[in-house]
Amino acid sequence: MAEMEFSADYQTVTRRLEQTDEFVRILHGEDEFPASYFFDVRYSLKRIRPEGTWLDEKELFDLKRSLQTINDIIRFFRPSLEEGEEIKYPALTALAGDIQVFPQLIGKIDAILDKFGRVEVRSWPGVGTRMTIVLPVAELDAGGADEDAEQTRPA
Repeated sequence: MAEMEFSADYQTVTRRLEQTDEFVRILHGEDEFPASYFFDVRYSLKRIRPEGTWLDEKELFDLKRSLQTINDIIRFFRPSLEEGEEIKYPALTALAGDIQVFPQLIGKIDAILDKFGRVEVRSWPGVGTRMTIVLPVAELDAGGADEDAEQTRPA
């Protein structure tokens, strides 16, 4: 996260004022900003780096809702150009830049959890004493290495 700092650079100040103006327009406008569920899951993701660790149901549900919120925010700023929609907030769209979203990860979590965030046991064929869920953990470290996090837990 960037720290707040002073600037005497005209372009920097102008860009930040445009971003502020656009967000004030969002707060006062007719478009609802999609910020319903955003949880800080950094601790949970760092905790599951070692092999043999996993997210519990609540952590997995929080991750899913946070990813969905990020996905909704990106769609908010990047309208469908095929439908002829214009970019309403160009400074904030530029700020969002090339943020990656992982819809396949949201889909995998949806296959595991019900709409209330509980593991759907009936969706797991042959559930007995253990089940293993493998989910990609995307770019947790500064090196940007994609790895898999394996979750193993008693059924």
